[in-house]
Amino acid sequence: MLYPNQQLAVDLALKKKNIFITGKAGTGKSYVINKIVEELTNKGKNVVKLATTGSAAVLIEGQTLHSFFTLKPMGVLTIDDANYLSRYKKALIKSVNVIIIDEVSMLRPDWLDCCFHTMKKNGISPKSKQWIFIGDLKQLQPVITNTERQVFYNNYSENNFLDAKIIDSLKLEVVELDEIKRQSDTEFIEALNKVRDNEFTPYFNQFINRPEQGVFISPFNDIVDRKNKIELDKIQSELLEIKGTVSGNFKEKDFITSETIYLKDGAKVMYLRNKDGLVNGSVGTFRIRNKNYYFERNGTYYELSNVTFSKWEYELDKNDEVVLIERSSLKQLPIKLAYAITVHKSQGMTFDSCTIDLRKDMFADGQLYVALSRCSNPNGLSLIK
Repeated sequence: MLYPNQQLAVDLALKKKNIFITGKAGTGKSYVINKIVEELTNKGKNVVKLATTGSAAVLIEGQTLHSFFTLKPMGVLTIDDANYLSRYKKALIKSVNVIIIDEVSMLRPDWLDCCFHTMKKNGISPKSKQWIFIGDLKQLQPVITNTERQVFYNNYSENNFLDAKIIDSLKLEVVELDEIKRQSDTEFIEALNKVRDNEFTPYFNQFINRPEQGVFISPFNDIVDRKNKIELDKIQSELLEIKGTVSGNFKEKDFITSETIYLKDGAKVMYLRNKDGLVNGSVGTFRIRNKNYYFERNGTYYELSNVTFSKWEYELDKNDEVVLIERSSLKQLPIKLAYAITVHKSQGMTFDSCTIDLRKDMFADGQLYVALSRCSNPNGLSLIK
């Protein structure tokens, strides 16, 4: 059942409105988008789901914005970077009715402007499409490199997509989802909201230097990799090297797990699928019983087998319907070590307990809020300074 503002977002989508669906962490944004896609597809609409990174595109079973619109991968994009599209790509974009862009906190305004310039250069009216943006602008922010900074801020005053030159032409309806599903403790929720708004709150002082618990969250890959290795080395059992099978133009950075994973019986692991009552981010223990692999959580054993993680691209089929075609894949167990994870990789996940590493400054706006809001219960939160 949808909450009132979730239903409002679906209703506006069905009325062909351009929408920006936003809301705090844990308000069910992904759930709403899945419902919108289902409803629009059932009405015969050609819908594409786009994301700003390869790993995010894999998670939503869509395509990256850059590859869909053939955008230049580096630098600040301008009208001069709009490309002439191949006849096939032009036909594909013309056939699309609805363009959904997920995790828009990381969508730069120059990228969105260049999508519009590319369409216009190829005789496609952006206004002929329905545009749906979803995300929380106070979560992970776009990356503006030092070499790009001067040129970028000569053209834009803000780094988010709402500063795009074309944004006013869309006449966006804004829907803010306000029912938080991830947390229920009102004092915890209020404190998270203050962090989201960059306000100081002493509430979180009580969690400093608590004993470590749950998943260790850090902004830095090297800290995460080292933590996972140290904890795995402590287990006195055989080290397993489990190799997956890759196909196509495989790039490991685009996937949420690895071609080769190292595990031991008793290792803490994270489940990477929504299945059998488990969700992406469920934490449990890797078990080996009679040469079979299991994910154990709260005393229940779930047998593990390889699943396929796919990277997709949109194409037109012979009936001029937009379909997803697999371009690369990884067949691997749907688990990864869960002693530690980066803030970026944790976005969208929910943990019963976690420890957040505050020994170094969070290097990007929104990271502290993302990290804190992963925890569903304040009793499961620890902070290290």
